Amino acid sequence: MDNTDNNSNEKITNIFHNAENDKITIILSNDEIGQVSVAVLDSQGTVISGNKFMGNIHLKVSCFTGGVYYIKIESNDVNELRKIIIV
Repeated sequence: MDNTDNNSNEKITNIFHNAENDKITIILSNDEIGQVSVAVLDSQGTVISGNKFMGNIHLKVSCFTGGVYYIKIESNDVNELRKIIIV
């Protein structure tokens, strides 16, 4: 199970962790956001994974050890940092 935390006032994403298939799904609340950059950071702030996406995002996290991670989501209009806990 994981926990998420949102640092922005307006929530533009929903993040779900499916422990059965070790995937995190990021659902963008606004289809007009366009291309977004997504980076996964460890608890020290080091980028361990990153890519650009259009639409909803599915990230495989089976290679991550249990712990605290941050997902940074950026586009022209969006800058959001979310905390996830993988156990």
